[in-house]
Amino acid sequence: MNGIRQARSPCGQALVSDPRRGADRVLTVDVASAGRPRWHAAITAHTPEEISLTLLHATARLLAEDPERAVGPVDPADAYRPRDPAPGWSLAFDHPDVELHASPDGLAAFAARRALPTDTAGPRADPPGTYLIGGPGLSPHRWSVTLSTGAPPELVDLLHAEFTHPGPARRSANTIPAHHLPYVTIGSIDDPSPTRAAALLRSILPHTAEPHITGGSPPPGPSCPPPRPARTRTR
Repeated sequence: MNGIRQARSPCGQALVSDPRRGADRVLTVDVASAGRPRWHAAITAHTPEEISLTLLHATARLLAEDPERAVGPVDPADAYRPRDPAPGWSLAFDHPDVELHASPDGLAAFAARRALPTDTAGPRADPPGTYLIGGPGLSPHRWSVTLSTGAPPELVDLLHAEFTHPGPARRSANTIPAHHLPYVTIGSIDDPSPTRAAALLRSILPHTAEPHITGGSPPPGPSCPPPRPARTRTR
């Protein structure tokens, strides 16, 4: 498999691919319905686990609980939702089909685009979709998460909430990249209480499983409930 590790959801609708090596590795999530691709996510190296795990866990939960919502709207454009900037964030660009939010420190950005621009007044002509970008501009540890158009709106809502959360991140000081040290404030924290630690462990364990290594064999039989027939919108 050329060093690529892959895990497929029990119902076969989602495939996660991890190159496992390389500074520029990109973990990808591909979701399909009835054999047709529906949406795609790309997570670059150095993406904080608070973001990557939120995406992976929420996708798995949606597939298990509501496959129709998990594959996104029939019309990908229906997944676009204009959002107000989070408290302290600024609206750097606003247009009916694209928005760009900047963090208070200027080190992160949230962008969403429904369609390609029809003029050159907007920011870069990236494909329609959702973009989360973090880290100093010249840092080799700068990271991004990209979701193609059509990703479930509730999934984007979860990522936006986690991405813009103002609370501190729990890290060991020696794991913070040197390029980021001038931009962070490091403080000590008390050890978590046994009750909170146990609750956190319970919340993680149900989502943890050994990945299924694909090698050309068919995926396991479906265990997700089948999606309901697509509804036809009337105008």
